[in-house]
Amino acid sequence: MVSVAVAQLLSVRRIAERQKIMNIDLDSKWSNLSGEVNGKRAYIRVNAGLRPLAGSERYAQELIVSVRLQQPKDNGLPSDEELVILDDFEDALRPLLQEQMESLLAVVMTTDGFRDFIFYTSDMNSAVRRFQTLQPSFGNLQIDVSSKPDKQWTQYERFS
Repeated sequence: MVSVAVAQLLSVRRIAERQKIMNIDLDSKWSNLSGEVNGKRAYIRVNAGLRPLAGSERYAQELIVSVRLQQPKDNGLPSDEELVILDDFEDALRPLLQEQMESLLAVVMTTDGFRDFIFYTSDMNSAVRRFQTLQPSFGNLQIDVSSKPDKQWTQYERFS
């Protein structure tokens, strides 16, 4: 009897979370920040539209796609020409990883010669496979991918 009630409660919670996820606007509510990170000039974009999902158990893995700038300016930020390349990369990466709401782009941070795209994902293996299909199209970029469990959405909370 108790196990049926628990199963029903979990089912209701999963349905409620799915509905919350489906109502999230992934693209239009971004906050732009500037300042310093570890003593270096930084520009940061935070996806404020993800606030209702912050800390979601479904997206408990952090995936960081880090692009090394090819010719950073003296302040560690990209040149205008390199910004175009980075924007093209983001325009290809974001929809690929966010397909079917599998991963969510939460933070984009540019500082100290790097641009980091910080996603929270429900399926790390699939997200990495998806990224690997894109990488050959941007073979001229030096890209590193790292991941770790992060149920608290630490990077997102740090900047939001």
